[in-house]
Amino acid sequence: TWSLAGLQLFYVQHCHVSDNNVSLNNRGGIWVNRSSNNTIADNSIYSNGDEGINIYTSSNNNTIYNNTISSNGYGISISGSDNTIYHNNLINNTNQAYDSGTNSWNLTNPTGGNYWDNWTSPDSDGDGVVDNPYNVSGGAGAQDQLPWKEQDGWTLDYSEPVANAGPDQTVDEDTLVTFDGSGSTD
Repeated sequence: TWSLAGLQLFYVQHCHVSDNNVSLNNRGGIWVNRSSNNTIADNSIYSNGDEGINIYTSSNNNTIYNNTISSNGYGISISGSDNTIYHNNLINNTNQAYDSGTNSWNLTNPTGGNYWDNWTSPDSDGDGVVDNPYNVSGGAGAQDQLPWKEQDGWTLDYSEPVANAGPDQTVDEDTLVTFDGSGSTD
């Protein structure tokens, strides 16, 4: 059947949209129009004709996080302002994202930004964050300053292993020493 969008928020405030599978709509997955202070989280949004998520003009202060958005025309399209977008997996969308407003595509470290399947390297320091920002298309000059190199990268532990063999010891030559490595971490 023909459907404009799977879910539509129109003149809605303080709504939490979560845990949905939104797919196979002829136009959009989730549309937010003239709606502010909403949260879109933990959704699987895929194979929609136009955009996975569209945040229209006059839709401000919305938070979009922890969604998997794949195989749409646009993953996320935003013309509203002051929206925060982080910890989303953007995979195989014709256009990953578009922003003509003033929005934030990441939080500060260690929280970071989003995973973009077409932007996964370099990560020269091994912290899980791509060294260069992801440029979001549109007239706003928006960037994800802290893009993750792996899907769900924010859930992975990128810390260096620690070898802890116990306290310092002073011993005489030819003395047997036993080390306890139980304080080591991966």
